[in-house]
Amino acid sequence: MKKFFVFTLLLLMSAGIAQAQDENTLSSEDLINDIDNITEGNVNRVFKHIDVTGTPYYETKFQQGRLKYKDQWTENLFLRLDVRNNIIELQKFGEIVYIDGHRIDEIEIFDKKRTYLKNGYYAKSIPTMRKSHFMRVIYEDEDVTVFERRTVKRLVNTVTYGTATQKDYYDWSKKTYALIDGDAKSFKLKDKDIFKLFPDHKDEIKSYIKKNKLKVKREDDFRKAMEYAKTLRTS
Repeated sequence: MKKFFVFTLLLLMSAGIAQAQDENTLSSEDLINDIDNITEGNVNRVFKHIDVTGTPYYETKFQQGRLKYKDQWTENLFLRLDVRNNIIELQKFGEIVYIDGHRIDEIEIFDKKRTYLKNGYYAKSIPTMRKSHFMRVIYEDEDVTVFERRTVKRLVNTVTYGTATQKDYYDWSKKTYALIDGDAKSFKLKDKDIFKLFPDHKDEIKSYIKKNKLKVKREDDFRKAMEYAKTLRTS
């Protein structure tokens, strides 16, 4: 019965997501068949946390994107990431397949920012940043990775502001880090933080930012500054 359910679901997903395939694209059917710890349910089952204020999802709505599994990208899927439980949900026509996030290497979401999430980072100075959690990659090259870490906790029986009512709610936090040589340090998208990464090239980077009128708090401009810094390091 379970195999029939999954097979039916895959047919629906395949019919609903039109995409030109090539031989290097992993189908949703092959992905799910290769992962053994799958449970299935329906859309109502997901919302058992309706009495909790907030959401455990990176984005509440399902979005189109793709997954990287065993060095291979899947076809386009509708998905969302449950950050608190590290579960990736695939959805079509109200049916959901749940995939353990430990099994997936990368997530690309086709939103305006083209959000890119990657698994497997580890920093010796931050033991709570386990290898099994996804980070949003802002910039990455062979030597430096700048990423945003989002965490969510469920706070139980918390007093609501201005009332005596107690509710559970999801408490989100996010912080940006620069990962170098296996260790991560707190980082902000600011000129001075880039200079700290590359003190030997501070003057050149500062001149480049000024000449090109970059505002590095904007991620696109930040990446331009980092790409320029990379050329200085490798020249």
